[in-house]
Amino acid sequence: MARRNRVALVTAATIATIVVLAFCLLSIWNSSGLRDASSLTWGVNEGDEFVYLVVIGGYMTSIDPENSSNMILGPPYLAPMNNTLVRFNVTSFPSLPLVINGDIFAEEVLNYPKTECRFENGSEIPSIFRDYINRLLYRCLLPVGDWPLLDSLYPNETEMAYYPGVYLSRTYADSFSIGYLLYGTDTVSRWSGNVSLTTGIPIVTVSKYRAAGTRHNDRLVLVT
Repeated sequence: MARRNRVALVTAATIATIVVLAFCLLSIWNSSGLRDASSLTWGVNEGDEFVYLVVIGGYMTSIDPENSSNMILGPPYLAPMNNTLVRFNVTSFPSLPLVINGDIFAEEVLNYPKTECRFENGSEIPSIFRDYINRLLYRCLLPVGDWPLLDSLYPNETEMAYYPGVYLSRTYADSFSIGYLLYGTDTVSRWSGNVSLTTGIPIVTVSKYRAAGTRHNDRLVLVT
């Protein structure tokens, strides 16, 4: 009888320890904002290709070489890419984490290079433009399966976006918006994308930058 009581006490103590550990883990989970991400999956495949129209807007100012007191209004840095067609190829996907919060998702999914790009006719894009254009797309290529989860990772909007900046997300009736906003001392930079709820493919992506003497508003518009 005494031995049976000892076994019962040991069993009860073990169960109590497990319960306490589970409670502690749950507390850590909640305080870190970690969420179960097992519902997420990729809606497109490696090797899939998409064509986008590049639309470049804005301006840059420079000093008139013949009169240093005058400023010349010129085209933006990426003007040579305006109205070109770019083909993006999905090259690889990151492994989707089992649990996520905003930091994990941004580091391991949003900023993972998922695509490569060339002009639609197959020719290479100059490297000074290619990386920027490619990054503007792959940051907005998202997994599907749980839009409420992704929406919960970031605020819809913010008035405080100083370093290191703020990621933003919002669900609409026919698309999902993902983006990032950063305030500098005299600058504002922002990128965002409206994403298909079915495939996770960006329908339109936008990059905006504002500083003294410089404005740009660059877009990628899905063609096919």
